Amino acid sequence: MLKNSNSNISIVLKNKWLVLIVFVLAMVFANLYLKGIFSIYIYSSGDEPHYIMMSDSLIKDRDLNLRNQYEDKAAMSRYSTEKVFPHLSASVNSVNSDSWYSIHTVGLPVLIMLPFKYLGLNGTRIFLTVLQLSSIVLFYIILKKYLHDNRRIMLGLILVLSCTFFWQNLSAIMPDLMMVAFFLACILFFGRKDLLSNLAFVAVGSFEIGRAHV
Repeated sequence: MLKNSNSNISIVLKNKWLVLIVFVLAMVFANLYLKGIFSIYIYSSGDEPHYIMMSDSLIKDRDLNLRNQYEDKAAMSRYSTEKVFPHLSASVNSVNSDSWYSIHTVGLPVLIMLPFKYLGLNGTRIFLTVLQLSSIVLFYIILKKYLHDNRRIMLGLILVLSCTFFWQNLSAIMPDLMMVAFFLACILFFGRKDLLSNLAFVAVGSFEIGRAHV
């Protein structure tokens, strides 16, 4: 029995891709769990409630004036269990203004409009998780395109999957990983044949990703 179990373990370990896939799936599950996806309580924090609020305003009011959302206590409880302070644009002169526009851009709220309308907060989080995971698939395709060594490709994937930035933003209602996926797609479809020639583009992309919240 012991010999059989040891041989089974060795077979699994030899199949590095299977181990990697199982690891990613386990981490995704853990990530969703920690973000409250399997809880009856709404969990959103940081800038998440503001993106959700913008989507809700587009759905219900068909505009980006968030004053109704900020002043509606019942609505606020749907966005977050925490107290949400307005993130208002510099164009808003004062809190007495009739129009309260967010400092955040509208791209992500537009993207999650339909999932939020029909699937709610948890459905939106799962929807974004699937899209965010595409960044790993795109990165793998890029590595396979430029590198022809399975060991180096595996090492590249391990390095990415060990990055705390990825796991911190996975399943979050934030634009960061969507920006990563966008720039990876640009490199894949419009990049040069030489991988090193794309480093400047990657550097610009990294700068933009750092500004993605605004």
